[in-house]
Amino acid sequence: MKLRLLLFEKCNRKCPGCCNKQWNLDALPIEDNYKHYDKIILTGGEPMLDPFFVIEKIKEIKKVNDCPVIVYTAKVDEINSALEVLKYADGMTLTLHDKKDYIPFLYFNAVLGFKTELSNKSLRLNVFKGVDINPDHFPIWKCKTNIEWIDNCPLPENEVFCRV
Repeated sequence: MKLRLLLFEKCNRKCPGCCNKQWNLDALPIEDNYKHYDKIILTGGEPMLDPFFVIEKIKEIKKVNDCPVIVYTAKVDEINSALEVLKYADGMTLTLHDKKDYIPFLYFNAVLGFKTELSNKSLRLNVFKGVDINPDHFPIWKCKTNIEWIDNCPLPENEVFCRV
């Protein structure tokens, strides 16, 4: 079973198709027992608005469960913070929502290429339609391109959505 864990609602974006708009986030169950999950996905809002909180949450989870912990984000413009979070997480799923996300991603990707200690991390790149990239230029990332907003996007099978 996978846990999608909402760390907080705060976000620096106003995405027109934000999947969180379909949820009453205050009504999500609170989860503080991480022992029985196979994978934990840390999400928000935008987790990278508080990277130190993300790191502390990863440490807390890892004390009781060595399952993969993945950070979902769209914010890597503060490269040092993103790298620090990635040291503790097992991976990152980065979403490029629009063209302005591309340049911060390029810098982050370039720096990652020099960090051999991070080479074993799971790196996934979700690219929305309208952001033109060639996935072949980014071999360290598993890329999914031409993503479009989905109304009432359901949770994947075997995944629960909770909050801290």
